[in-house]
Amino acid sequence: MPMIRLPGALVFWLCLLTLSPLYGQRPGFSWDFGTEHGRIFKHTPKIIFSIPGYTFGAGVNFQRQTYGKQEWEQHQGYPLMGVGLQYFNFGDPAVLGHALSIYPNLTIKLIDRPKWMIHFRVGSGLAWLNRHYDRLTNPTNNSIGSQLNNTTCFRLVAGVSLSPHWTAFAGGSFTHFSNGASQMPNLGINVPAISASLRYTPEPISKAGFLYWEETRKPPHRLGLQTYFAMAYKETSYPGAAKWPVYSGSAAGLYRISKVQNLLVGVEYEYHQSVFLFSRHTFAANTLQEARQDATRWMVFLATEWRFGNTGLLVQAGAYVSKNSALLPYPLYNKLGLRYYLPPVGRPATQFFVSIYLKSHIITADYISIGIGARIQ
Repeated sequence: MPMIRLPGALVFWLCLLTLSPLYGQRPGFSWDFGTEHGRIFKHTPKIIFSIPGYTFGAGVNFQRQTYGKQEWEQHQGYPLMGVGLQYFNFGDPAVLGHALSIYPNLTIKLIDRPKWMIHFRVGSGLAWLNRHYDRLTNPTNNSIGSQLNNTTCFRLVAGVSLSPHWTAFAGGSFTHFSNGASQMPNLGINVPAISASLRYTPEPISKAGFLYWEETRKPPHRLGLQTYFAMAYKETSYPGAAKWPVYSGSAAGLYRISKVQNLLVGVEYEYHQSVFLFSRHTFAANTLQEARQDATRWMVFLATEWRFGNTGLLVQAGAYVSKNSALLPYPLYNKLGLRYYLPPVGRPATQFFVSIYLKSHIITADYISIGIGARIQ
């Protein structure tokens, strides 16, 4: 008897429909079924494969409506906390294949009216891609170098309430896949798309059920200091080469705009071990000191951080100011960071945190780093 092969998207949807009844019927919990239709964006001429005519995505987002149990929930407009499962068909099964993702996410209510709303979702997690670069079997896929990757997605949608339990959404999304140069090649895949979804909430929380805090949004202390150290590993420019560490650190002044948002201005430092070795082995540097200078990068940056309880979401933009560094890719860079803060200790109050950062130049990933730091306020 011949084996029946179901399309990947159909299998994915069947699994979601099977698991959906297992999701708790607690007040404020919901699931959002959605699809995305777009096309891979060729963000660099270095991409050598042919861009497929379409990309299709399907997924579900399990969400919890915050209702003011903690003070920050009120200050952030009662956002939704979720975990998403996503399937992507890139439109070329031989070269690009498909992706399966799981990503924690946060939905912020930009406008929230009884009958209509505008929501913004940001999420980041892990993605498994079944097709990646192979020198013999898949040499043209120079965007993805490994099966396990990071996925980061943004979605802006408008919604219309159909009933107390059902809401329809439509809008746009942008999804990025890469491994942060931990395994080359790593040009990454970027998918802008049109999205549509339908949310079902078995037991909605009414506005009367939200908790309200009487405290002001003004923080008790406006000024502070923040520092961190992080480390990443990058593979050198060709597949199968050695992986070398990248060390980074920063010091910044902090201004608290509100209890849930900080503004940071500071200086950042990077040291690329691979650049040091390149300068020495190619005789680009005459001395060890010159090679170390080539591997050193100094930057200035401006960042903002939104706090969601013990979690911080950091968006940072900066510029290189080093004049003697080698192999600088672009004059500007950007970072997206996620931090988890421990309870404050000592006097002045100090909060230590662990963090993960995705650094990129425009929309080309540079590296993914993990770090530790402290905020003094």
